[in-house]
Amino acid sequence: MTYKSICMAIMLTLGAMTIMYAQFTRSVQQIPVGNSDSQGYARMDCMFYKMSLGDGETADLFFKFSSNPNISPNYLGLYWSIPFFDTHIVKTSKNRYLWKSPNHGTYTFEKLRKTTRGNKETYVLNTTGLWKLNILKDHVYIYHVSDIKKYFKFKNDKLIEFCNGFEADVFRIYYQNKMPILIYNITKREEVMSFVYNTEKLLMDIQIKNSKKISISYVPCNTFNSKGENLKNKYKTISLIKYTDGSVEKYTYHSEANCSRVCLFANQQECEIKNIPSNILEKIKNNRDSGCLRWDAITGMIISDSGGQYSIYNPFVDKLNPDFDNAIRLPNNDILRQVSCISYKRPNCKYAEIWEYDSSNAVKFTQNPNTGEGTRVSYIASKGNSSMKIRKIEQKVANHKLWHIKLLRMYNEDGNIIREIDNNNNISEWKYLDTYGSYVKFKNTIMVEKVVYNSERRMSIFEDFIANTRSHYVYHNIGYDVYKYREHNLIDYWKYNKNGNIIDSFQKKLELLQQLYKQK
Repeated sequence: MTYKSICMAIMLTLGAMTIMYAQFTRSVQQIPVGNSDSQGYARMDCMFYKMSLGDGETADLFFKFSSNPNISPNYLGLYWSIPFFDTHIVKTSKNRYLWKSPNHGTYTFEKLRKTTRGNKETYVLNTTGLWKLNILKDHVYIYHVSDIKKYFKFKNDKLIEFCNGFEADVFRIYYQNKMPILIYNITKREEVMSFVYNTEKLLMDIQIKNSKKISISYVPCNTFNSKGENLKNKYKTISLIKYTDGSVEKYTYHSEANCSRVCLFANQQECEIKNIPSNILEKIKNNRDSGCLRWDAITGMIISDSGGQYSIYNPFVDKLNPDFDNAIRLPNNDILRQVSCISYKRPNCKYAEIWEYDSSNAVKFTQNPNTGEGTRVSYIASKGNSSMKIRKIEQKVANHKLWHIKLLRMYNEDGNIIREIDNNNNISEWKYLDTYGSYVKFKNTIMVEKVVYNSERRMSIFEDFIANTRSHYVYHNIGYDVYKYREHNLIDYWKYNKNGNIIDSFQKKLELLQQLYKQK
């Protein structure tokens, strides 16, 4: 096993938190293609602060622009929001809740027959069961079952308190007229951020601790709505954001009555829709860099940006898509089966960049814009500890229909991998030795490695039978300082944060010494 793979194994052992919670600190959702989100709406993110959570991690606070016409104007005017405050709980049926989490994921909780003592109702995450949702008299409480300090507390549909887990700080959010006015660190007893509004109830200033401030200005919104009406005299929207580092971003809005857009069919064939109203957003940063977004005013679907043109297939929300009337919906208009596809064509790319996801069978497809190579990843869609883990990876070359399997995986009931077949037909198998996750790995029936975990599920021994080496790991500072010994000699060191990222190591110290030497 290589040095890199050993480091990866150690990081996995440190990750006591689930993937879902780790993403809380990466609030900016990955945009599938260019400036399009996974639904096909135009989107742009503007980071303004990384808030320390007290355990070495940060939460991203950013402004988000979205052309989604279903988003109501709020304290940032039309189109804009701060997603950090958008997390909420929705009851969709008698026995089910949906959580729109701070990482923009949607998670389903199903009601338990036996309610946890002291609560009115108790729900559990329907996939892994690692999170619970309790309904109390005046608030909703979501927590991780293995660390009750990882929690979110809601009241009146607003997030009012949260903590990132053991060793993290506790934060409270205060509101006035449903608008955030203060983020307070209870643990450190200090204000993190406060919000000031103008007479029109639009956010004017964000005051951050250590005297940093962000200022926001607004203009009447010169765009069309989904009915083709001009919104100039109805709403305002952001025109300027001045950040703490002195940089300035300016935004202007335009509209055109007659435009056209390219739409996709289910087979990725294109059709052109003409004579539709469109809106345009232009951005200028520090009076130099510029860019623009254009979107369909009727549906919000993105049409183009400064780099190229988009084609969207999303018949469940795109009213102009030819398949819109055939989309399968539930009585309350929830989507029963969702397939989204975004194609992005740029003049400097030989092929279109494509992102496609089918929620009914948990399959994601992507196409490389330079080589045209397609990759299809199939996930496990069923409930249980293996939910949404990779089941199969396939690839195909440009302009070919034949798929080649690159990876196949199988898991046991605990969600641990037990078998893997790669594209060279190498078969890897894992035999687990205890409840802590210790295992012996075989490759083509030959024993290649043995990993032993301690009672805290951290790697303590790693044996590489191919290289004939045996390493021993010692943990300090609750596992975030890792020392590696071989034959009682210290040979390496890593320092991790709670997200599994290396923040210090022998290698980093060596690089620092090399830099100092070069400066001399």
